[in-house]
Amino acid sequence: MSFKKTLILSITLLLSLSSCSKYIGYGIIMVPGEEADQQFNSLIKITKESRIRDTWVYNTPTEDHIEIDKWRVEFYDTEDETISPINKYAEYKNYYTIVNRNSHNMRSNPFADSPLVYKLKKDQRVKIIGRTDEKVAIGKSFNGYWYQLITDDGVKGWSYDSYLTIYNGDEIIHSNVNSDGPEIHDFFKNNWRPIYFKDMIDSRNINLDKFKQKFKLSPDIDSKEITISMPDNYVTKKFTEAKQTGTYNYILEGSGVLLDFSRKGSVYVTYSVDLKSYVKEFVKMDDAVVTNVIDAERYKRKIRYNEFVTSGPTYNSRAYGTIEFLEDNNFIWTNKENLVAKQLLTNNAEKNGTVNFKIFIKNSLKASYDGAVTFNFGDRQELTFLYSLSHGDLRLLYVPDNRIVKNSINTDDFYTPIQLYFTGQE
Repeated sequence: MSFKKTLILSITLLLSLSSCSKYIGYGIIMVPGEEADQQFNSLIKITKESRIRDTWVYNTPTEDHIEIDKWRVEFYDTEDETISPINKYAEYKNYYTIVNRNSHNMRSNPFADSPLVYKLKKDQRVKIIGRTDEKVAIGKSFNGYWYQLITDDGVKGWSYDSYLTIYNGDEIIHSNVNSDGPEIHDFFKNNWRPIYFKDMIDSRNINLDKFKQKFKLSPDIDSKEITISMPDNYVTKKFTEAKQTGTYNYILEGSGVLLDFSRKGSVYVTYSVDLKSYVKEFVKMDDAVVTNVIDAERYKRKIRYNEFVTSGPTYNSRAYGTIEFLEDNNFIWTNKENLVAKQLLTNNAEKNGTVNFKIFIKNSLKASYDGAVTFNFGDRQELTFLYSLSHGDLRLLYVPDNRIVKNSINTDDFYTPIQLYFTGQE
C-alpha cells in the first residue's frame, strides 16, 4: 500500500473516531442554576455548545439536553483535568463568608497590589472556593489568609480576611471583628423587655395579660445562661461565649441564639424552641418601671369599675334585664333572655360573673364612649361592649369579637348594631 493511501486511511480513521466522541468537554459547576441536579462542584459531561445563548448543553441519567450558562461552569477538555480542582473545591463544599464592611476589595490574585475585580458589600454572602496555604501579614494590624471567592454572578477573585466572617456550614471558623464591643457589655448589664411593653406604655393601653414581670429576656454572663420568657414560649439556653460576627451582630456560642443591635436602644434576638424559630425585639426596661405601670393600670381599672358602682350599682332595662355591680369586679345579670334570643349568649351562660377592662378603644371613639367593658359569664362566654355612663344611666353597644383587633376597638360602625339602654338605681 502506498504512503499516500496509508495517510488517507489514517486521517479517515481519526475523523471517524472523533465524530463518534460523545462529549466535547467537561465542566465543574461553580454557580448552580435552577435545575435540581446543579450543585456546587458537580461534574457535567458537555455534549453541545450554544454560541447564540452562550450556554453548554449536558445530559443526566434522567434528562437530556439541559442547558447551563457558560459563566456558571469551569470548562476542561478532558475528564482527567477535572480531578484536581474537584478535590480542591470539595474541601470548601460548605464554606461561605459574610462581609463585615462596604466596598471590601476582591482582587484577581492573592496580593494586595493585584488588580481589583469586585467591590463586596456589607452583609453580602459569598461562596468560598479556596484559601492560601499560609497567612500573610498586611501592615501592623492584620495577619490572615487570602480567600478565593466566587460571587452569585460568577466573578472570581481573592479577598483578604480582615473584614470577613468565615463559616463552615453553621459554624464560625474565623472572625476578625472586635468581639468586645460596647453593645454586648450593655446587653449583659441591663434588663430587657419585649418591644410591645414600650408600645403599650406609649399608647397607654396596657394589656395586663401580656404586661407581666415574668415576660422578659434575662442574660446572665456569670452562669453563661440566657432565659427568654414570652406569652407564647419559654426557653433557657447555655452558651460558652458571646462572639461578634458583624458590626452589630453576635452569636452566643453553643446556644444558637443570635443578637442584632442594629437598632439603637433595642436588640433583635433570634432563637428556637422545640424546633420552631422566633425573632423578637427587646428594649431596656427596669423592673421598677414594669411594677409602676402594672400598679397604675390596676388603679385605673379600679376607678372605672367604681364608677359603675357609684352611679348604680343596679341598672334596669325593660328589654335586657337587670345588672348589679358588686364588690371585687363581680356582677349579677338577671332576665337576660334577649341576649340568648339574639344568640349573644347560650342557655348555659351563668347569671353572675366578673367584669374587666382589658379591651381599649381608639381615640376617635372617646368623644362618644367612656371605654369598653367585658362581661365574663363563665363557660368561656364573654360579651364586650362600648359603654357610656351619664347621669346614672348606662348605654351599651355590643361589639362582635371579629371587630376587636389586638385588644382594641377601632370603630362603632357595625352592620347590625345592638344597643342596650339601662337606667341606674341605687
